[in-house]
Amino acid sequence: MLYLRGTSKRGTPALTSKVMNKICPTSKRSAPACTRNENNYLKHFASCKRSQVTIFIIIAIFITVLVAIFFILKDNNQKNKIPEDFENVYQKVQECLEETATEGTYFIAAHGGYYNVPFNSSIIYFTDDIPYYYLENKNLVPAIKDIESELENYISKNLESCMDLEFYKSQGLYIEIKGYTTLVNINEANINIKMLDSITINKENDTTILENIEVNIKSDLYNLYQTSIELVDSYSQKPGFICLTCMDEIANKYEVNIDSIPVNDVSTFNNDIIWYFITNKNDDSYDKLKWVFIVEK
Repeated sequence: MLYLRGTSKRGTPALTSKVMNKICPTSKRSAPACTRNENNYLKHFASCKRSQVTIFIIIAIFITVLVAIFFILKDNNQKNKIPEDFENVYQKVQECLEETATEGTYFIAAHGGYYNVPFNSSIIYFTDDIPYYYLENKNLVPAIKDIESELENYISKNLESCMDLEFYKSQGLYIEIKGYTTLVNINEANINIKMLDSITINKENDTTILENIEVNIKSDLYNLYQTSIELVDSYSQKPGFICLTCMDEIANKYEVNIDSIPVNDVSTFNNDIIWYFITNKNDDSYDKLKWVFIVEK
């Protein structure tokens, strides 16, 4: 039997060993170098597995959040859904809220931003109380938050008179709207009004609670108020005198008309005053909003 050079008697070719050494060369420690590649593969495999697990966790969280949002929105829609028998009441409340807020806006504007004018810093003109914005060298212009509070009070006191509760009672509907509060935000272009408390409606054995009642009314009340602030600041620089140039600059800045009327008191009280009337220059309507206040001359 012929053998190739370098073969053993057991028939294991030496060439096989050489080929294997080329494929997987042995290291100095006699460990095959391909073991390193195997370790790298295992590490890469483990890393891939971890990445896949992380992706699945993120997807699971995302799905959970979507499901939670779905049920929250569904629950809110069910809460806000008004039964057909009470839809007309809900619409009436909204209409009355808007109507009362609009009336209140005109009222407080004509009284310098007040529903209840301060007694110690006002005058009585026929049946109206008109507030001082400047008295005894003091600037008495109310803050915007105080004006919002005054409008809230007006709405709370007058909303019920808009609702014909006796009519609804004759229809078998008992409406409870007492004890509620409102939240008013006066913005540059509108006024936002929200009812913070619910309105309860009872009909036989059914009870419905109206919530989240909110209206927005377009108004330039904020602009008229800002005009009054600058007028009083200008007047306080030189009390007793009307700066016509200053008034024109302020009027052009806010696009308003400003009328000032000095009135001298001929009585022994000598309460000389100046009336101020501010209106929107672009409003030609008869019943346009008018901001009114006085200053001590």
